[in-house]
This record gives sequence, structure tokens and C-alpha cells, in this order.
Amino acid sequence: MILVGTAATAAKNTTATTNPHTMIESSPAACDIAHWLKGIPTLSQAREYLATSAPAALAKAPHQGTSESYKFLDTEPVVEAAYDHGFRLVSASQQPRRRSSASDADSGVHLLRFQRPGETVQVHGTVAQVVFRNGHAANATAKCYAGAFRLACANGLIIPVQGTTVEGFAVRHVGSVDQDAIINGFLVSADHGIQNLERLEQWGAIDTTSHQEEITRHLVGAGIKARWGHWSDVPQSDRRGARDFALTRRNADANDSLYTLMNRVQESLIRGTPERYSRSTRLRVRQIQPCNQLDTQTAINAALWTKTTEIAAYLQG
Repeated sequence: MILVGTAATAAKNTTATTNPHTMIESSPAACDIAHWLKGIPTLSQAREYLATSAPAALAKAPHQGTSESYKFLDTEPVVEAAYDHGFRLVSASQQPRRRSSASDADSGVHLLRFQRPGETVQVHGTVAQVVFRNGHAANATAKCYAGAFRLACANGLIIPVQGTTVEGFAVRHVGSVDQDAIINGFLVSADHGIQNLERLEQWGAIDTTSHQEEITRHLVGAGIKARWGHWSDVPQSDRRGARDFALTRRNADANDSLYTLMNRVQESLIRGTPERYSRSTRLRVRQIQPCNQLDTQTAINAALWTKTTEIAAYLQG
């Protein structure tokens, strides 16, 4: 699955927030495309960045509400191992827990993106990444995913294993926790991401012009199901036609390839649509609100990746 964005939209760089329902999202030098090819150069700088953008990545104990059977899995050694293997941290985000407490900042679900500096393997402006997700509360699971990053929109993708669901490599916080197995899963995910760039190249060559309305409906339907469950569960303010979800925001999105269409739909489902002036209310409003839940974003990406795979197979006969 791929999480997508642009250097322009990423320029709205935010750091830690006091709102417990708002995702902490931060990307250093986000408006500089060169950053996405280099990452944070040193481990010490990465730690400084995580301290404000995803503090739970540096936590040394689980949330105070966990049971004795819970096994703490430290994120920092994974970051250290990534740097030892030539990867660099490029972005981090954290989802605070619903009930705010003093220890929530050190226990929230966090998602870190890594890539090798100067990655030269690019497909349609997209480079391979590795995504690591962890949390320190009772229901948390540590996971490694293959990822990809589209430079045009600064959005990231998470690629499902076997094209069906986002499985990646997962370790529950119970029983024996093998840190080395997680590192190995990290490296396997890196190879998986590079291999799947070939699929993105195929999607970029598929012209959707003659079937665009139907394809858009299928993609939007899959995304809505992943985010809200059913159309009847979609908030009234977010109920829009398929075309509104396939909004073209920049010149790089103006082509009609299957890959670009999927990215446009994904960006609307995850980031929402830009604010527009409403003549009726005389206020600036969003047609579609952003999705701030990390796990829901992952589900949206998985659904869109799976549906796009099905559409590509059908169009290619």
C-alpha cells in the first residue's frame, strides 16, 4: 500500500500537539525534495527529531495500564539497526491515545519511514521505503511493511504482502520478543518494496481514459469501505461524488494513468480535500475531512492497493 502526498502539501510541517485526538505528523525539511532522498543523516539527529515528532519511539517502558504478560518492545534499537544497515529516517508520525494521560506521549502508536540515502531506483517519481509501526499499549503490535514514497506529493505507500492485506512482518507484545527477528523483517520488507516498484511502473503505463469513471467508483468504494465501513456510515459532510475523491491537485497528477488515479483517490481519503470558500455559509470548508488514525490510513492503503491490483489485471486481460 502507498501513502501519498506532495512536497507542497508536506510543507505544512507540524510537530507535537496538545490535542489528544490529532495525529502528530512531522517531516523534517518536508518542502525540500532532496530531504526525501537523503533522510536524517545521523542517529543523534534522528533521536532529536523523534523526541518531538514521535516521542513514543524513544520510550523505555510500556503504558502504565498494561498487564504483567505484556512484553515491552523498544523502538529505538530498530532505529539504530536501520542506521547500521545503511537506512536513514525520513519521517515519523504518532497517534496519541484517545484518553489523554501523562504517559500517553510515551505509549502512542507511531509509524516511522526509512530509506537508503540517495536511493536511485525510482518509478514515476516513487522510491522504495521501509515502514515500521509500533506502540506501547496493551493492544499494540510491532510491524514492518514494505513502503514507497511518491516525491510529487510527499505521500507514502504501504505495500500489502501478496497483494491482499497489509500483513508485513508482525510481532505481538506477548511471549518471547525477538529483536533480531524484527530487524530481519525490516530487511525483508526493504527488498519487498524494491520488487514492487515494478508493479507501479506497470500501473503507470495503463491509461484509464476510456474507463476512468468506472475505475474511480471502484477505487473510491474500496477506500470508503476501509475508512468508514459502509456508505451509510460516512459523515454527511464527507458524502461526495467519486469525482471529488479523484481531485487533481497539481500538474504531476494531471495524467490519466492508473497509478496516478489511485494516488489522487488515496490522497483525498487520507489527507482530505483542500479548503474551499462556501458562498452559502461564507466560510472556508473542506469537502472531505482528513483521516488522522494511523491504522485506518493503513487499511485505506491496503484496500486501494488490492483494488488497483485487481483493476490492472482486468485491464491487461
